[in-house]
Amino acid sequence: MNYAEIIALTGEGAAHPGGFEGTVKLLESIQVPPGAKLLEVGCGTGRTACYLASLGFMVTAVDQNPRMLAKARARARVEEVEVQFLEGDVLHLPFQDKTFDFVFAESVTIFVEPDTALNEYARVLAPGGKLFDRELFATRPNQQLEERMRGLYGIDSLPTVGEWVERLRAAGFRQPMVWAGEGKSPQLFGAQSAAWYDPHQIMDISQLTNPEVIQFFEQNQAFIRDYGQELGYAVLVGSR
Repeated sequence: MNYAEIIALTGEGAAHPGGFEGTVKLLESIQVPPGAKLLEVGCGTGRTACYLASLGFMVTAVDQNPRMLAKARARARVEEVEVQFLEGDVLHLPFQDKTFDFVFAESVTIFVEPDTALNEYARVLAPGGKLFDRELFATRPNQQLEERMRGLYGIDSLPTVGEWVERLRAAGFRQPMVWAGEGKSPQLFGAQSAAWYDPHQIMDISQLTNPEVIQFFEQNQAFIRDYGQELGYAVLVGSR
């Protein structure tokens, strides 16, 4: 059972660095014009996509995990918002060129082939469109850290923040930069404060006692204890 499957079972709605609080702070800091077409890639169980829709935006959201999408659609019904949820691969987005005004990603790109994903984000963005991509980065090169992450999360490599910026530039994004509102935090891989409790989280309760699930969370805590100080995260911003 891999990391994505475990997140799908737990129904975690903000399994990304900074948690849902970070998502809300980012959206409060940027200006999205009315009528803008938004795409969230790797939407998971839909918490961010539904929040965007509740603000009045036209939202399309893509994930390749059917269990996550089922929970995302259930969330949208409960929250009474309209989101177009589609099953799809972020490396082969099922959209024409220049379709969206904004692309949002939350700790997704690092779990796939980053350069291919960034090129896809650039392809589907209209001229003048913007990418906001929240990702982990290494505070310094560390092969042992990368090996541990590869085994636990399936992450192939962990760029530094400067390497992330260069990847955006290579994918054709203009003026790639890092949003100043993020940094280092112990909130990694789904840790959430009680103030940001998700009332619409759908858990597969019967699976929470699965030995694989228990073992993963034990290993996750050990990883954060051992390497948390060597990890940072940032919202990478690029324009088309």
